[in-house]
Amino acid sequence: MENQIQLNKFSLIGYFLSEIGLGQTIRNFAYALQSENIPANYVNAHLQGRSNDLEFHGQRTPYEAGNINFVVAGINDAGMFFDQFKKLGLGRKNVIYPLWELDRVPHELINSLNLYDEVIAPSQFIADTLSIHLNKNIKKIPHPIKIPSSVQPNKIKDGILKIYSFMDLDSYYERKNPLGVLEAFSAAFPVQYRDVELILKVRGVNLVSRDELHAFSSKDNRIKIIDKTLSRIEVDVLMSECNVFLSMHRSEGFGLGPAEALLSEKIVVATNYGGTTDFIDVNTGFPVDYKMVPIKPRQYPYWYNQLWADPSIESAASALRFIYNNFDEAQRRAIYGRNLMLDQHSYKVVANKMRLLL
Repeated sequence: MENQIQLNKFSLIGYFLSEIGLGQTIRNFAYALQSENIPANYVNAHLQGRSNDLEFHGQRTPYEAGNINFVVAGINDAGMFFDQFKKLGLGRKNVIYPLWELDRVPHELINSLNLYDEVIAPSQFIADTLSIHLNKNIKKIPHPIKIPSSVQPNKIKDGILKIYSFMDLDSYYERKNPLGVLEAFSAAFPVQYRDVELILKVRGVNLVSRDELHAFSSKDNRIKIIDKTLSRIEVDVLMSECNVFLSMHRSEGFGLGPAEALLSEKIVVATNYGGTTDFIDVNTGFPVDYKMVPIKPRQYPYWYNQLWADPSIESAASALRFIYNNFDEAQRRAIYGRNLMLDQHSYKVVANKMRLLL
């Protein structure tokens, strides 16, 4: 039996060298399997111009037919990956772990998912959506999250409450909604509040959105925009130095930023829609009210006849003011939230669920 398990190992397939969220997801799965000594191949899918993370550069392996293929990808790339398997040789079992941000799935994407032996969802939001569209029960394996080796107490340093948010300007600017972050901060804290600061970390080549953000921040010196690609260590340092993480997303398939913030015991304010509802509620953070609105042309792939959330600026501002005035109480939610993340999203928990696929 031991030899059989060795032979039928996983091939983790995804954007191992990419700095985007999907890249971090596949790397987290690798670490989860390593934590429980489960053998796996690490098969990189090259992403042109977006392969700047070298963490797994020396650990990549060629594709091998006959393994259990476990693909982490955006749902719109499911067909492309399966076509590659057909050319190179299918796996003994072909599994996809798709990320998707809307509650409706176009017919052509459903056809791509149906090529796989199994579809496993990273969040209840995606599981519920795909269960309806695929007309079968979709299981969920919680998204693995890197657990910081140590967590520093979340304290206000130098008397300044630091609020943090980050996003990729090329990852559909309107969905990430950075203007909502800036507007919520400004609504919560008029200019007379000098003991608050907003740090917005962005990257990407979307010039229109970049100009818009810099124009907004130029009017308020409490807003600092970091506009470049940072290493993973540099991103972790930014997270460690903040007190509050703010996400005004219109939808998230999972919500890697808020999840990592909660594991770092940061206070999280996030739109109460999408994958973040798995771990952000009134016990663990500050859910932001929203209303559903139509997606406009070219704001997102397959936008036609789709809706997503429009988070309330006032709801987010109210949460930020509550945190400002009741920091210790808000921090108690963050501590509870970190414990929830440890119970549900640790490498060990995820690896043991992955083992069942063997």
